[in-house]
This record gives sequence, C-alpha cells and structure tokens, in this order.
Amino acid sequence: KYYEYTFRDVDFPRPLKWIWRTQCTPKIKVFAWLMGVDRLNTRNMLRRRNFNVQPNHNCVLCRRNTEETRCHLNACWGKLHIQWLPSLSFFDMIMVARSNFQGPKFTEVILIAAWALWRVRNAKIFDGINPTFSAWWHLFREDLTLHTNRFSQQDRHETMNWLSTL
Repeated sequence: KYYEYTFRDVDFPRPLKWIWRTQCTPKIKVFAWLMGVDRLNTRNMLRRRNFNVQPNHNCVLCRRNTEETRCHLNACWGKLHIQWLPSLSFFDMIMVARSNFQGPKFTEVILIAAWALWRVRNAKIFDGINPTFSAWWHLFREDLTLHTNRFSQQDRHETMNWLSTL
C-alpha cells in the first residue's frame, strides 16, 4: 500500500511495465530494467561515475561512439526482423518495433536478444573474445530455446516455429 501511495502519480513508459510481465528469468528482467532506465554499467556510465575505463570509452561492439545503452540496439537486430529508428526516443523505438514485429513473444525476444548481446560484449571486455554475429546468434537461440520451457505449449510451439524460419 505504501508503494502504491508513493508512486501513484508516476507514469512509467509502457515498455518498462512489459518487462515484469514477461516469462523471462529474473536476471534478464533486472537487466532489461537497468537498460530501460539507463543504469547499465556501460563505459559511459562508468565514466560518469569517475571510473577510469581503459583504453577509451568507445563501444566494444560498434567501436564508433561512446558506449551507451542505445549502442545495444544498433547491432544484430535485422536477423530478427526488428528495425530500430534512431530518430525516435528509446521507448518510442520499442513501441514502433513491437507494432511491426511479426513473430511471437516480442518482449521476450528483444530482452533475450539484448541479453545475448550484453553477454557477447562482456566476453570481449573480460575474456578478450572478439564479438561476432555467430556468437550472438548462438547465445540468442540457446537462451530463447531454454526460455520456451517457461511458455505455454502453444507459445512454445509458435516461438520454436518462428525461430526455425530465421
């Protein structure tokens, strides 16, 4: 009751509300929440907290810009037939992508794909493993397949059929 009273006038973006309704594991939900509120420990976030990030602040995936949460929305998504529109805000991009998505379980798909991308990024930073599309694709397929055990029989069947068409 106190929580409801305290936050009664706060209007969270709809995509943030979707996170908690997914059938993803809690670690992916927390990761997605941190991504949604721009609190992931990206190089940009660490720089803002006065951490010395070596050798630079560039994204290890795209190597172009300072690493930010939005960097993780610029790679690998075409394979899933999800197009991001960088001219829109973060949450508007998600709303547009959801309305255009033709597969099942949109929220689970984007959260698991982002999680796989984060894992590829971390493998580069902590283990020195170069990021590749095939590494991301393997992690995504593996995680999504495991997550289908949390879905209903029909959703599992639709998701596996959709995944096999990619």
